[in-house]
Amino acid sequence: MVSKEFEETISDFIDFVCLTLDIEEPAYTFDAELATSTTMAAYSPSHDLLYMNPNYCVDYALPLMMVCVAHEMRHKWQHKNNSQVFSGYKKSSEIDLNTYNKQAVEIDANAFAVAFMDKYLSGWDKTGLRNKFLGNAETKKRYKEIKRTFN
Repeated sequence: MVSKEFEETISDFIDFVCLTLDIEEPAYTFDAELATSTTMAAYSPSHDLLYMNPNYCVDYALPLMMVCVAHEMRHKWQHKNNSQVFSGYKKSSEIDLNTYNKQAVEIDANAFAVAFMDKYLSGWDKTGLRNKFLGNAETKKRYKEIKRTFN
């Protein structure tokens, strides 16, 4: 079960990310039935719904859930502003993780999430998450491009 404090913090964070991206805040739910057992969060454009895996909604994992929420809200922004980028998109359950993370929409969402966290939550990365999200050269390049827009 997700604590009230965790849910309030995540709800405020969702609102802040959406305000920054100029998108409407989606409904959200805590649901472990996601694409894979390790999927932390997912956004459904057809339902305008953010799913968060409750197994990761614990205080010590808050920064990880925050970066995942920022990533998923970037997907919502992508759907609003350039939905054709999802043409040919493969879900994480359909391909290997390395190939999945090299898709343009994932590169952009990962880069945005890290740039957002770096800008607004200094000191967020105490466990090396940043490097996992910036795991390939394309994502690092996109991160630098997005980071410039925050200055």
